[in-house]
Amino acid sequence: WKVNSDLWIYKVFYYIQIHLPLADTGYTFYLAIFYLLVAVLYMSVAICVWVGWCFMNDNFPFLWPIKVARLVVSLFVSMFYIASLNIFLMACACDKHNGVWEHSVWHVECLGFPHIVHAAFSIVSGVVFFVVALLLVLGDHELDPMSKSLLAAPHSLCELRALLCKTVITFSDILLKPWPHVQVVLYAISCGLLFYYHARMVPHYVPWINALRGGLNMVLAWVALMSCILTYTVDWDVHYGQHTHWDKDEYRGIMTKAMAAGCPVLFLVGAGICWGHLVYAWRSALKFKELPPGVKPRTIHRFMEDFDVEVASRIGRIWDEEGVLDPTALELAENVLRAGVAMKPNSVLMHIVYSNFLIYVRHNAQAGWSHLEMAKKLEPNLSYQFSMFSRHQEHKQKSAGGGGGEGSTDLVSYVEFQKNYRSLLVYHKASLVANREFWRLLTKDTIPLERLGHSFKRIDEMESMAEKTYKLVLDRYPTNAKLLKSYGKFLENVKNDPWGAARYYAEAEKQEELAESQAAEIRVSHQW
Repeated sequence: WKVNSDLWIYKVFYYIQIHLPLADTGYTFYLAIFYLLVAVLYMSVAICVWVGWCFMNDNFPFLWPIKVARLVVSLFVSMFYIASLNIFLMACACDKHNGVWEHSVWHVECLGFPHIVHAAFSIVSGVVFFVVALLLVLGDHELDPMSKSLLAAPHSLCELRALLCKTVITFSDILLKPWPHVQVVLYAISCGLLFYYHARMVPHYVPWINALRGGLNMVLAWVALMSCILTYTVDWDVHYGQHTHWDKDEYRGIMTKAMAAGCPVLFLVGAGICWGHLVYAWRSALKFKELPPGVKPRTIHRFMEDFDVEVASRIGRIWDEEGVLDPTALELAENVLRAGVAMKPNSVLMHIVYSNFLIYVRHNAQAGWSHLEMAKKLEPNLSYQFSMFSRHQEHKQKSAGGGGGEGSTDLVSYVEFQKNYRSLLVYHKASLVANREFWRLLTKDTIPLERLGHSFKRIDEMESMAEKTYKLVLDRYPTNAKLLKSYGKFLENVKNDPWGAARYYAEAEKQEELAESQAAEIRVSHQW
């Protein structure tokens, strides 16, 4: 492109590409930052492996690694994926000069020692970083179909393909500098696919987010296409009959202006295509306003893909002024999902989406779990397996947390509950031990008053700590049967309050019966 490098907008784009100003600071400084990021990467991988081991053993002795992993992964991988991958690969930005492969910025010999070691670390770390990002995106979806989160999506199919396209673009940008004609073709193909996947699946629940990202992806595809055309035509110096002969600088300037002028237009075109897809899906959903029994759904409307059914079912995301979901829209959405399951009975996505709708919206756990069981039998891929694992884990954590609090299904809250419960048991046991020591002291012939006073003080301290901790945890998890039963034992054995203990025992039995009835429903649905 013909761009004035002194313009402020050029400098903004230059500094956004963190690897370029970082490389210009010098070879030594770059290596320091590079190996710091490598250490963070492998530390994050180790923490994630540890968390996986904790999941397998259902034991979380520490909470801080989970919080660290969340923070590092969300910043390092989600927000700054391309920037971080560029930094990892910058050591491999080599070009051939006078028959020798030299780095394009630092002019060190790429195949010489020690840079070849740094380059090897660069490639390996880049691949590991890509795998971590791939696994993260694999599980980046929202189970609740009525989620109001801006970037929430019911599946990760689109984001997985988008990540592959972004990775190809990034690798091409760094590793294919010596071959610009190959580089720009990969740019154009990847950016074109990036827009196509997004426009075809419109993955986000929030409509305007789909339009916004569709417009931005169309701009990327436009710029990549113009770059490809420019690269293949800028060196042409041949006159063609009566045709005007373009000077290189003049031609580059015209192409640059055409590219810039087309960006806002193509943004509107891309956003319009995505919005048109949504409108078409909603109009298709309206055809299922009535779904008479015995009528084949295919005769009403034929959906091309299973994710088309999911997009059409978003017509149920209508709230009134008080934030209550519109029942007519929900009925229409359920008709669409029922029709989708009937048309595509072997689709894992359809069963998962309908299951989430039944569990979260209709609160029909029995029917919802039955569809999850059907999905399991259809040999789901890794992404769908993770979706079902998340649903089971959420149910497990919610049961452990007793449903108390908004974060009861959150992993951090689940681990906090386990930690608090272990603390309760420690204080509870300490209170019993203090009482035992007090009565053992009374059995002796000679009772020192100092030890008797110390024993009284110890009993009061342990009872106070246990009572305080019980109250805090019960406020957070007021319907947890295990916690209620434990507090009942504390009142009966330590506080000598059998009437209070009876109330908590009764509440614990009530919660256990409720949990057993839900489990029975799930078992019946599984058998069905």
